[in-house]
Formats: sequence, C-alpha cells, structure tokens
Amino acid sequence: MGCPLDGTPLALAAGSLICSDGHSFDIAKQGYANLLPVQFKPSRDPGDNKSMVDARRAVFAAGLFDVVASALVSVVAPLLEQHTSQRAGRRPCLVDAGCGEGYYTQTLCTQLSTSTLGVDISKPAIQLAARHYRAPCFVIANNKTLPVTYGSASVITSLFGFETWEPWSALQTPGQYVVCVDAGIDHLREMRQVVYPTVVTHEPPLPPLAAQQGYRLTDTVPVKKTHRSVPPTLTDQLLTMTPHGVKTGRAGSQALQDAGTIDITVDAVIRVYRLG
Repeated sequence: MGCPLDGTPLALAAGSLICSDGHSFDIAKQGYANLLPVQFKPSRDPGDNKSMVDARRAVFAAGLFDVVASALVSVVAPLLEQHTSQRAGRRPCLVDAGCGEGYYTQTLCTQLSTSTLGVDISKPAIQLAARHYRAPCFVIANNKTLPVTYGSASVITSLFGFETWEPWSALQTPGQYVVCVDAGIDHLREMRQVVYPTVVTHEPPLPPLAAQQGYRLTDTVPVKKTHRSVPPTLTDQLLTMTPHGVKTGRAGSQALQDAGTIDITVDAVIRVYRLG
C-alpha cells in the first residue's frame, strides 16, 4: 500500500501503517485502516450508510448477484495470470475501488488467490467488510487518491461504482487494467416498474475520460439472469441498497410490500480497459 498523502510505501509498525515521511495511520481492532485524511473527505460521513451496507450484505448472502461475481472472476483471472508471468511469478495486486461491504472483493481474493485491497470511502462498509472477511485487506480511502504505490495495481475493479480515470492512469503503468461493471438496460427492471410510475432505461455508459487518459476498451461481457419469485423481504433490501431506495423512500418500500413476490432481473455489463 501507499501513503495517501505522498504515495510512498506504507510499512506495518506497532499496530500502525507508517510511511518514510512519518505519516501514520492506525489499524482498527477489526483489522482495517483509515487512510482517509480529513482533507480528502467530501462530507462528514461520506459513502453508503449502515442501512444500505447491511441491506447489501443480505442481498449478496441470498445469491442474487452470484452470476455477476462468477463472470467477474472469469474475466479478471486471465488478466492477473498475464501479470504473474510478466512479473516472474510474483503475485499481482488487485484493487477493488469502491468495494462496499466486501462481497466481490472476497470472491476475487479467494477464487483467484491474489493479493487484494478493498477500498471504500464508507466507514460502515469497511467495518462490515473487515469484520466478516479476513483474506483481503480493507481500508477507508478515496477512489481519487487510492492508497497504492505507482505501478503496483495490476488490476483495478470498479463495480457498479464511480470511476476516476485521471488519478488511476497516474497510478498504473502501460499494460495494467481497469475492469468496470455497470448496470444494463434491464437491471432490476421489475423492481423499478413497481416503485416508479415510469421506468427510464439507459445504456451502460462508455466513459470518454477513459480514452482521454490512455485506456483502450479490450473486452465487453454481458451478464444477465432473472430470479423467479423473490419475496418482498428481499426486494425491500434490494431497494434499500440502491439509489432507488433514497429516491423513493417509504413509498417505494410500501409499493414493494404491496406487490408481494416478484421476479428480479440482474443485468450487467463487464468492460475491460487496458492502459496504453
């Protein structure tokens, strides 16, 4: 890992992470480190709140997004193998930027046996991730200032999140990758049809900033699965974990309860970008 203030390597010493310039960051008893200096915080309590994080854990535990995780592993595996061969057998590093409560981070870490860093700006998310998953390393940090040293992040993943192409391109070297997962047109369509009077669809974004920063799109993988007869207890958790819950509030939750059991379609697009 790298110091978020100056980019120099962080070393473990007496329960803290310390860089050569003397910047020190304590490691919490749950095992995570807070690498988010106050000047990098966009608000007092940035990121997802505890209710959203807990809901996400329940939805992932129910397996609704297993199809995305499985496809993601298949896409990322050859990218890491490529870097292993190029680095004379040394383990490449994967950085999950915006890792949330750690579901995808843990899946990638355990199934690919790679050095994995989960980064999120939400303190409740990282606390939950560190409490439940021990294999990856989790830190509170800002995606715009990822706490990694130059060239160390072989693959950066951004899963249903917010890419920050300019700072990432400054951290990666040519031949390294960013893997993005975005919602497809039909993602959670059935739920959206219940909570909104009109459903507006959007194509997954093709960010112009990626090309401007030197990234080239090398692969696109669609992922889609419809889960039948999902109970309202779970669809309400699904609503809570997404921005749709913030937008619709109690009315959205009540509409799902009234609708009862419905189908839920998970529709995503995985895109691979290579620097240089």
